[in-house]
Amino acid sequence: MTTYSHKVGLYQETVKSYEVVLGDGSLVTATRDNEFSDLYYALPWSHGSLGLLTALELEIIPVKPFIHLKYTAVEGQKAYCDKIRDLSGALDKNKKVQCTQ
Repeated sequence: MTTYSHKVGLYQETVKSYEVVLGDGSLVTATRDNEFSDLYYALPWSHGSLGLLTALELEIIPVKPFIHLKYTAVEGQKAYCDKIRDLSGALDKNKKVQCTQ
């Protein structure tokens, strides 16, 4: 996960294709909609148990050359989790999440 994941998704969601050597030695390219789409969706978090990843193609997401940070102190895990839920809109699906584009 990255600091931008809350807006653009997890790292594996930017992958367009995986190139993988399977257990039988064959080299395949898995994409969302080809014959190896089941492999494409199973690879994230598989920890190398499905094959040897040799290459991947990523979608590049443009970002601004700066970040605005705001430090908010919280004490304890519950307060932290409550704050994250509130700021992310997890408690109210209609809440406008405040982030700059």
